[in-house]
Amino acid sequence: MKTIEEYLEKPCWVIDILPQQVPSDSKGQYFAMERYWMKEPQYGQICQRFCRLLFGLNCYHSLLVYRADNDTWSSNPQPEELGKWLMDGINLWVVMEQEDAMITYFKDDLYLSLYNPSEPLLQLVRQLAAAEGLFVRQGAVFE
Repeated sequence: MKTIEEYLEKPCWVIDILPQQVPSDSKGQYFAMERYWMKEPQYGQICQRFCRLLFGLNCYHSLLVYRADNDTWSSNPQPEELGKWLMDGINLWVVMEQEDAMITYFKDDLYLSLYNPSEPLLQLVRQLAAAEGLFVRQGAVFE
């Protein structure tokens, strides 16, 4: 298995609540909206979307999940556990060894990052994301 650092050097896709990156010179209210989305119940609803996407992936692929809060790895955690970790805001690194890919979740972000996906995995993630009203786009969050 690659290390987390090795995955972070691979091509990245963003699974986001918005279809495009907001330009830095936007005249809109992105930061006001971000503050709104980070409060309950909105943030919990976004986490539920992320949970369902990961649950869907786990139907097709084995997930190896690293929890930053206690420095442990769990193989195919029960849905209740994985959902609780996301809802509790635990930073997670989710590795799909057979796909040689990784997804990251950080509690202060409104997106997931997908590293090194194969084309079939990317297509599956796009379908799962679309079912949750999420968008998948290539590139780092901040370019």
